[in-house]
Amino acid sequence: EILLQASRFDCGRTALQWAAMENQPAIVARMLANLDAQSRTEVIQSGDFSSFHAAIKYGSKSSAEAMLVALDDDSVKQQLIFAVDEAERNTPLIVAAENSLQQVEYVLSLLSDYEQRLKLIKMKNKYGADAFTAGLHKDLAIGRYILNQIKEEDKQSKIEIIMQSNRYGGHSCLMEADAATISYVLDTLFELSNDRKIVQELIAKSNDEGDTVLMTAARNSDIEGLNKVLAFYNEADDKERKSKLLSMKNKQNQTAMDCAEDAEVKALV
Repeated sequence: EILLQASRFDCGRTALQWAAMENQPAIVARMLANLDAQSRTEVIQSGDFSSFHAAIKYGSKSSAEAMLVALDDDSVKQQLIFAVDEAERNTPLIVAAENSLQQVEYVLSLLSDYEQRLKLIKMKNKYGADAFTAGLHKDLAIGRYILNQIKEEDKQSKIEIIMQSNRYGGHSCLMEADAATISYVLDTLFELSNDRKIVQELIAKSNDEGDTVLMTAARNSDIEGLNKVLAFYNEADDKERKSKLLSMKNKQNQTAMDCAEDAEVKALV
């Protein structure tokens, strides 16, 4: 009963959540000791997100391992791996992707079955963000690693993840990305689809404010990123789509040209 009670401060965290968040695996193990299997499961799963989730979110792999060691039932372990938090519906893999590559590697290593791994990778939070998008916005290496976990022959799943990716504010995986990330995403998508129109479809996606990747790159004076985007509009039959992209306006009634302050950027758009 004591372990199930949440403290009245800091959104009502339980003692086990606190121990996991503070990277205290020995305390986690001590708390779970001498409890029966059902009680251990109940204590780990209690709260607005599980203590396992908390351990992954705050980078405490050792605390997460201590909980899994304390559980005998593989089905309960799997429930923890796929569980989402109440606030944003984030999976442990999504919060791992927001944390570090090492956390992502650890979470995916817990699932030996490929279809289960793929299911977890494809899960989205309430904003439509998946682990791939979350990882890209933390570190390109994380996004690349997650996408590489999908079998080479399953190109359609990879294309879907890139195209359907989203996050808070309606951002696609390209939005606010640096030049290296923009290049990786566009080159990868073209390599998978061999279709410029699909790449152009992703480029033309706008967020809730109406901004496209072209606008955010122009605003950030990202010449390399802009060059990469516009390189996919160099064929003769791209003129109309390029014109439409350049004339798109956000909710502030701005085009990409309007977003650009740097003279060299203005020359590009």
